[in-house]
Amino acid sequence: MLIAGQYHFRVTVDNLDMSFAKISGMENSMEYEVLQEGGNNLAPRLLPLPKKQIKTLRMERGIRKNTGSGPGLFPGAAVKNGIGISVLDATGKTLARYTVEGVTVVKWEMGALDAQSSNVLLETFEVTYTGIRREM
Repeated sequence: MLIAGQYHFRVTVDNLDMSFAKISGMENSMEYEVLQEGGNNLAPRLLPLPKKQIKTLRMERGIRKNTGSGPGLFPGAAVKNGIGISVLDATGKTLARYTVEGVTVVKWEMGALDAQSSNVLLETFEVTYTGIRREM
């Protein structure tokens, strides 16, 4: 089944529900080295390597009255229980669930303060992570 239209999702940070308007940078990949195997000239072999690059996840939300940055969402903080992201259908049923592992907050940024703008004031969190696991 394809997911079309607006995406609905639920986010938990250290097992606490939080609201975000946009999340980007979710990916999972493997680093490898290509080797030519002796005696097998038809195809190269891939040798998995330890990860050398750190992935970055960006999470954006509007600033609301009486809300802090949330549990441990300040630069330098490790998110011990990771970040859970559930993709939901229109009725609220979970279609897919992902766990972002090895999370460390590296940046917090607030949008421009502009008295002449009618845009929503956004705050953005950037976190690094070591991997994403799909649970369903």
